[in-house]
Amino acid sequence: AQSCTKLYAALGVKKENIVMIDSNGVIRKDRENLSASKANFATARDINTLEEAQQHLNQVDGVMLGRAIWNNPWLLHDLQNNLIAQTNAINDEKTRDSVLKEYIDYCLSEVNKDVKLHWLLPPVLNLFHGLPGNKKWKSHLVTEAPKRDKDLSVFEEARGYIFE
Repeated sequence: AQSCTKLYAALGVKKENIVMIDSNGVIRKDRENLSASKANFATARDINTLEEAQQHLNQVDGVMLGRAIWNNPWLLHDLQNNLIAQTNAINDEKTRDSVLKEYIDYCLSEVNKDVKLHWLLPPVLNLFHGLPGNKKWKSHLVTEAPKRDKDLSVFEEARGYIFE
């Protein structure tokens, strides 16, 4: 994310129009222990929620979320429904389970090409971020998938740990 942001700045995007977000939220100037590269793009803007970000979208061209999405991929769904859908009349009925089903279908095609199942785990490890059982979900996947390279039932077994 930082490399892309440096590119945007090099292309002429003003730093005051850049708001970076990491796994801890908006990278603000008043945050303690910022690395030099993060401090370079830290903002003084008070943006802490999705609603506050919406207020700033008429002043900026886009938002890069980087690690925040890696840690909580469902944030993309929330952004879709709360920001994009309002302006484009999109009605998204997706659930985490429907996303998981689509991903399992993709995994099936990949393991049939001899891709190891554990290589396919990272995009869904945090799919249930913030829900009870997420830690057990991840633990089951990372311990069982390497032992069972083509056995997609590990997803269903792990799903049993999640309580919504």
